[in-house]
Amino acid sequence: MSDETIEVILYRTGRVDRLVALGLGLLLAACLPLLWWVSGPFLWPWGGGALFLAGLGAISALAWWWKALGTVCWVPGTESLEFRRGRRVRNLDLSALTRVEVRPSSVVTRLEAGGKVFRISHRLVRAEDLLDRLRRRRPDLFDVPGPQETFRVSSVGLVMTVFLALVTAGTGVLLADWKSAVGWVFFGGAGLTLGRALFFIPRAFVVGRGFLTEVFWLRRRTWRVPSSHQESLYAAGGAAFFRLRFDFGPRQVVLDEGSLLDPLRPRAGWVVQQLDSTSV
Repeated sequence: MSDETIEVILYRTGRVDRLVALGLGLLLAACLPLLWWVSGPFLWPWGGGALFLAGLGAISALAWWWKALGTVCWVPGTESLEFRRGRRVRNLDLSALTRVEVRPSSVVTRLEAGGKVFRISHRLVRAEDLLDRLRRRRPDLFDVPGPQETFRVSSVGLVMTVFLALVTAGTGVLLADWKSAVGWVFFGGAGLTLGRALFFIPRAFVVGRGFLTEVFWLRRRTWRVPSSHQESLYAAGGAAFFRLRFDFGPRQVVLDEGSLLDPLRPRAGWVVQQLDSTSV
């Protein structure tokens, strides 16, 4: 058994994730000359568009690979962290920390120490272990649940749904001149999509003693004692996300860190306790 009081603990992205990002970037970069040759007389706009997308994909994949090379070292003897990428090494004394911001859906934790900002990727293997160590060393920087807590939802899903509604409506406008009935079908689809965004995509969950409230843009729905609950972890994009599902009869409410702006896993026990029938 290792002794964490003297052993440097290394956290890094999994080898498979690094190789996948590098392989994808190199493959897309190698396809650029082939796309140029295949485009021939159709270089503009179709070939140019394909080249742009492939180039953008290659840059994104290689940037992901470069970020994945970064490591974080926990140095227990000095109560500090070392952030390494290539030859660059940055040291962070835990006593100098002034703010910690955990963003599960963004797959990152921001650490602020004076004017310096450090980032811990949640794609690091055992990233939750590293965050738990931070919580134990600097509990003053992590919020303690109050009488009620709000778990904010990322707006990405809402924005994408509204964008889909706008695209559908735009398609309806273009088709209305050809056949008005088809245009109205698209208008109806856009209206249904927009209605879903406003009435059925939550923007926050509020948890208090004996209740869980889903906050939508144009309505709220409050649930009381669940019949059961289930906790689970799942992997996506190289990171692990915590999910808490409550069953209210035939209906379910799911709190998923993949879409939350606030950490759920450290507060899961508190959330379950608030909704426990024996504690209400």
